[in-house]
Amino acid sequence: ESEKSAILAKAIFPRFIWLASGSLTNRSAARCAVLVNRRLILYPDVGGEKQWEEKRLQLAELIPSCKWELHPIPGENNPKGYDLCDYILDNLI
Repeated sequence: ESEKSAILAKAIFPRFIWLASGSLTNRSAARCAVLVNRRLILYPDVGGEKQWEEKRLQLAELIPSCKWELHPIPGENNPKGYDLCDYILDNLI
């Protein structure tokens, strides 16, 4: 679903570059090498925040020239798996 989120987010926020990770395991130093010296914001699905925070710390160590940030989806009552696309559809359009 991250691909769907990236497409929708690009339409709503066109000034940003949106990339779909595909999954947590697809993020490696080699695959992220083209992102050096950028500010990167990760939007984990609800319930995946802990795993993505661990991955963020790992990537920050491997690619220190990037500024890695984790932004959980707002809302206390969102179900597990609720993602950025769900948030945009529910709140911004």
